Amino acid sequence: MRRALIVAIVLLVGAALSVPAQDISLQAGGKAGLNFGWFSGDDWSDGLDALDGSNGIGVGFTLGGFVELGFSEQFAAQPEILFFSQKGKAKYEDPVSGDDATTVTRISTIQIPLLAKALFPIDEGTLYGILGPSIFLAVGDVKTTVEIDGDKDSGTGTPDNRLLFGLALGAGYEYPIDPGVLIGELRYTRVLSRYENDFDVFGNSLSLLVGYGVPIE
Repeated sequence: MRRALIVAIVLLVGAALSVPAQDISLQAGGKAGLNFGWFSGDDWSDGLDALDGSNGIGVGFTLGGFVELGFSEQFAAQPEILFFSQKGKAKYEDPVSGDDATTVTRISTIQIPLLAKALFPIDEGTLYGILGPSIFLAVGDVKTTVEIDGDKDSGTGTPDNRLLFGLALGAGYEYPIDPGVLIGELRYTRVLSRYENDFDVFGNSLSLLVGYGVPIE
């Protein structure tokens, strides 16, 4: 994944250098929204199977800003910096009491996506697709809450790896509202690095985002 990140950076820098500076348009703005997250991986699946449990969706949020470098009417680069809250759930029957149990795991990160953006003007607005690598910096500890028959017990743990790498892809629509554009976006994010060295678990999230961007002259 680090190699893919380096390749993506080289391609984006190459695209920027191939276009005269006066022809590059700039836009800056912010985005916020909800994340619908879950965990995957062999060890996560094995744990669910051992408890005869099921995967659940945890709701987190995203908040941050972006800068868009427009190289043409069809292509742009969009680096972002986001606060990203990842949650996931495991639902199962407690092997001791036999009661229904839910474990909620949460990790917060600073996310830096480096996105390539394809633009498709449609009527007054613009449809777009995004794809690119993301860097994640875990903030604080991993928090786990276990709820059994209404009783909750919480704990924390320090991840082995705070620097993580992943992938983001999605699609959205921009609608012009002076002086900028209103943004609606659906995005899938996948963490490809392990939080724990000896535990095969990865984060996934489907995000619904809204935002606003304004041109920089």
